[in-house]
Amino acid sequence: MEINSAIFDRAKVRASHGVDFIPVDLEGAQEELIKEVCYWLGMFSHRRNDDLWKGVLQITLEDEAEDKAAYALLETLTVKLSA
Repeated sequence: MEINSAIFDRAKVRASHGVDFIPVDLEGAQEELIKEVCYWLGMFSHRRNDDLWKGVLQITLEDEAEDKAAYALLETLTVKLSA
């Protein structure tokens, strides 16, 4: 995670990609994980003002090459969304 520490800066990620994220510890106790995931899924599944449904994206941070590919994909999505 140290190599990819920039992706944990919520302000920078929001400014550069127009998304927000909440890191979730997948190695923790299962009961707590389920509670946390349910909370965040409910919180971010739709917008309050127009009920537009949103998605949840999971990115594994294990492989630097995959991280670069995911970043490149996000860059193309950002361009498509803003165009």
